[in-house]
Amino acid sequence: MKNFCVVFLALASVCSLFAEIKVPALFGNNMVFQQQKPIRIWGTAKPNSEVKILFNFKYTTTKANDKGHWRANLPAEKASFKNYSLTIFENNIPNVELKNILVGEVWIAGGQSNMEWRVSRADNLELAKNTVAKQKGKFRYFSHLNFSRIKQVEFSSTAKWLVVDDTNVPNLSSIATTFAQKLIADLNVPVGIVYMARGGTTMGAWTSDEYMKARPELREKYLEVKKALDAYNKTAYKKRKAEAQKIQDRARADKKAGKKVSGAELNAVARVSPVTPFSVAQTPTLWFNGMFKPMRNFCVRGVVWYQGESDADHPRLPFYKPSWYAMTDCWRNQMGDKSLPFVFVQLPSHESQWGDWAKGRFNQFELSKEDKYSYMATCVDLGEEHEIHPKDKTAVAQRLEKIALKYVYGKKHLNVDAPEVKSVSYNNNSAIVNIETFGRGLNLRGDIRGFEVLIDGKWCKALAQLNGNRIVVKSIDGKKVSGVRYLWKSWARPDVCLFNNDGLPLSTFEVK
Repeated sequence: MKNFCVVFLALASVCSLFAEIKVPALFGNNMVFQQQKPIRIWGTAKPNSEVKILFNFKYTTTKANDKGHWRANLPAEKASFKNYSLTIFENNIPNVELKNILVGEVWIAGGQSNMEWRVSRADNLELAKNTVAKQKGKFRYFSHLNFSRIKQVEFSSTAKWLVVDDTNVPNLSSIATTFAQKLIADLNVPVGIVYMARGGTTMGAWTSDEYMKARPELREKYLEVKKALDAYNKTAYKKRKAEAQKIQDRARADKKAGKKVSGAELNAVARVSPVTPFSVAQTPTLWFNGMFKPMRNFCVRGVVWYQGESDADHPRLPFYKPSWYAMTDCWRNQMGDKSLPFVFVQLPSHESQWGDWAKGRFNQFELSKEDKYSYMATCVDLGEEHEIHPKDKTAVAQRLEKIALKYVYGKKHLNVDAPEVKSVSYNNNSAIVNIETFGRGLNLRGDIRGFEVLIDGKWCKALAQLNGNRIVVKSIDGKKVSGVRYLWKSWARPDVCLFNNDGLPLSTFEVK
């Protein structure tokens, strides 16, 4: 026994000499590797040392460079509920062991506050808890939060993989949770979610410097912002903070005196960032640098995306499409996957005070037709008039998951496509709108409503009649019509009246 202890201590001492290997938090206990794609892993070690990785009885060997950085690829694996271990050797000495690893489907869940919205505050709390109990250990979730002016090499130290259970599921993204749980049930594979959302963020905040500059429509404005960002230093931060302190002190005094003050004034100091003179959520590149860049080219199946509220604001709306292409091109390039699918949520109905959500929805629809690997869940029939964060996240997530099943996983028999405009023709005082129903019919709920026609350059209320898959829209006064549109308002839900046999609505459109 004494000799054994001596040997054990000697081995421990030897191992400590080689305790150089480190891997990012993305590679940790409880993680999920994407099935049927190469397993890419990287880290640091003692400079010029040999690094060997063992996973599922397969080895791969690489060598650290002069600075100690190394990368390696392992063969693709099939999905399995078996818990694997991954061991990393440095100069043939076992150095790092990661446990409880699954192979399955990995999705990035990205966007702003509606993707961020927790299970505990949505409509699916009990369902999520009951489902996670049935799917014990099959759902994993990578949680992290960070933003930066500088591109980060790795994730923050607090980042980690969770085995989702009934105690932590209330704190997770409601959309991502339902999406993952439905995939587990329908595909019978483990699912890992890499969470990448922050309230109020714009698409530019999730895009790299290179791709912001590459888009001619974005370049000039971005360079102005970048100039101000580069000039923002400690002195400027202290000055802004002092000014904010005065505003906050005055607001709190006014509140004490019974005067009405805004929440922004009451918390003015907290809103001043040492990183940016602008909104943290809406400064270009910050969230790309802090949260996406460290992903490098880790293999995932796709991106499920709920965002657009901030980019539908009036100042940003003209740049919606170039912002989308800049971001998606950026992500696809970094991931080394030109066909990386984005399954995204169309803006639902909501009475926005700052933007034009009808135009935003139509931009999203057009993008889903222009971008071969972007797929939209039509949601104009959902949402709340005065609450930008609707509680009904289940219906949204279910639509996203069905679209993923059909277009990402090849379940072509599924009926997931909402009806859309096929063609429009004009006959003096009427517009004839032909609808593509994808074989799922077109049904009227209540009176036909929500249509307008363009007369002499002005949009006017119109009469409409449904005839099979054709809608005839007429001017009320018999004047000549040169355009037609439907649901062209931010809060459109009361006027949504046309659905297919699967309950999916005809969405916002404008043709002129």
